[in-house]
Amino acid sequence: MSMVLSLPLFVQYSCGCFIICNAILQLAIVENSNTTNTISILMYTCVNFSQLAAYHWLGNEIMYKSNKVGEACYRSKWYLLDRRSQKCILLLMERAKKPLIIQLYTIVYISLESLTVHGKTTADTLTIVAYTCVTFSQLAAYHWLGNEIMHKSNNVIEACYLSKWYRLDGKSQKGILLLMERAKRPLIIKSYTIIYISLESLAIVSVTTLNYTSLYFKFLDSTMVVFTLCVNKSDV
Repeated sequence: MSMVLSLPLFVQYSCGCFIICNAILQLAIVENSNTTNTISILMYTCVNFSQLAAYHWLGNEIMYKSNKVGEACYRSKWYLLDRRSQKCILLLMERAKKPLIIQLYTIVYISLESLTVHGKTTADTLTIVAYTCVTFSQLAAYHWLGNEIMHKSNNVIEACYLSKWYRLDGKSQKGILLLMERAKRPLIIKSYTIIYISLESLAIVSVTTLNYTSLYFKFLDSTMVVFTLCVNKSDV
């Protein structure tokens, strides 16, 4: 049963988790949303959660009923049966010690307990996503302001050239010329000569962070593989 239901349940489970996370995230970050949109998102979230809950409830019922097989065999009138039938009931009771469980590619078990864990994981994921968005917004605000300062300072030369400098006296013209020479070097905010605060540096930092994150997960996967091989070798 698990082999037949694994693929469709995995697709439904993944889509449902994504939709619920996306809907709750919209409720958390969208400002000035009207009542109609809020109610629509809540109803849509409830419908998707009900679909997941239905699968988990049915999976929990299968597991619960399979746990009752051993007790049902014990309470039956097995003592009135012949020897061969008693052996079959004994074999059935031994098999019933391992309950029937629907699982998605050995990733998650379909039961009410896993639904509770899924709800908690979803909340934790939303918290991490919201915290990451807030932190990234703070960094983006600093880099945007730094980029604006650099952009405005680059326009100083053009503003001086387009002004009516030819109507000024010689001393003022020399002052404007000195200002234009200084403006050839734009104003840049930097952190201890390490990084320049601009949108370009924000893009570089974001790409570098993603690359290091990917490298970390690859290192973690390889470490787990080595650890598993060492444990299996020690067991042998």
